Amino acid sequence: MPLQLDDAYRGPHAVHVHPHKKLGKHRTVIEEALSLISDLIDDETVAHIELGKMTTASGKGYEPRVECVTKGKKLQLLLVCKTAAQGISVTVKEPEFAEEAEKHITIRWGSITGQNKLRVV
Repeated sequence: MPLQLDDAYRGPHAVHVHPHKKLGKHRTVIEEALSLISDLIDDETVAHIELGKMTTASGKGYEPRVECVTKGKKLQLLLVCKTAAQGISVTVKEPEFAEEAEKHITIRWGSITGQNKLRVV
């Protein structure tokens, strides 16, 4: 079931979504990442998604990219687009699914932002 938006205004670059069993307490997501998060929620290998703080952006530091740190079942992501950035934590059901999820996220974010840059930390 895809994410559904609610009417809570969160600024020009963010949206607020209805609760979902795979989402944590924080439910504000940058607009560009909405379809990616919705895809991850529909993914059977993903157990939980924790949306972190976001910031609006401008300047060279906000070149579209995804930064990923993988430890076991957990992926720590920093999704950056031209207008905003957000930290996201994704927990998969089994450690072997983490690499597959990382590739999926990189490809999907590249298609959203028009760039395929993965920075593994």
